[in-house]
Amino acid sequence: MSVLAPLRGGLRLLFILTVMSLLAAVLAVTGLALIAFPASSRRARAALVTASARAVLRPLGVRLHVDGPAPDPPFMLVCNHLGYMDILVLRAATGTEFISKAEIARWPVIGGLARLTGTLFLDRSNKRELMRINTLVADVLARQRGLTVFPEGTSTAGAQVERFHSGLLAYPSVTGFPVHAATLRYTTPPGIDTAHTVCWWGSMTFLDHLYHLLSIPHFDAWLSFDPNPVQAENRKALTARLHERVSAAFEPIHGAPTE
Repeated sequence: MSVLAPLRGGLRLLFILTVMSLLAAVLAVTGLALIAFPASSRRARAALVTASARAVLRPLGVRLHVDGPAPDPPFMLVCNHLGYMDILVLRAATGTEFISKAEIARWPVIGGLARLTGTLFLDRSNKRELMRINTLVADVLARQRGLTVFPEGTSTAGAQVERFHSGLLAYPSVTGFPVHAATLRYTTPPGIDTAHTVCWWGSMTFLDHLYHLLSIPHFDAWLSFDPNPVQAENRKALTARLHERVSAAFEPIHGAPTE
């Protein structure tokens, strides 16, 4: 083993700790500002959230490319899910809030980001929680905020857009509120397996994944917004149409297993 290996490992650990400290600082400032000015204009609030997310993306080497106009709040948006970086990318592009599975609250760093910037956590194993979905969605939209959900229910390697679950789409199917669709993918420099360095899925642990993520010089996030929001007469039809929109713009992630 090279004598330089421990040094490289130590420098990498120091870099990780530095980045995590930066993330914590940005999140704390953003969270305090949102708490101090809860009734600020929707445009000012969205600008604050997007600016803080972009400030985190830069030192991570993320280059964001957006195709199509992002929806204006209040909006409801669905997107395919590739990992924890999705939260930062979508916040940077739209200033959105999220309804996410309860486990995210326990994720290092990302859980802090989610809590400080208004993510609503849902315990999907609790039937009473599921019954609260309509109330949660209505409250966010009534406050003139944007809301994003990941109907796949979990993050994937990006081989395809997995089946959408309809539970989080109950409110718009009942009220007729239009839902926007976005499609997200990542690319890395030649020779780098995007699915195993940027996407977070399966049994990957957060710190191991972050280590590999920080080992690449940069990567690109490509976010595409469908220009036409979707409405449907029932939840099943709405879910199917949104899945079609997201799938139509999707390109498989490099390195994603096909089986």
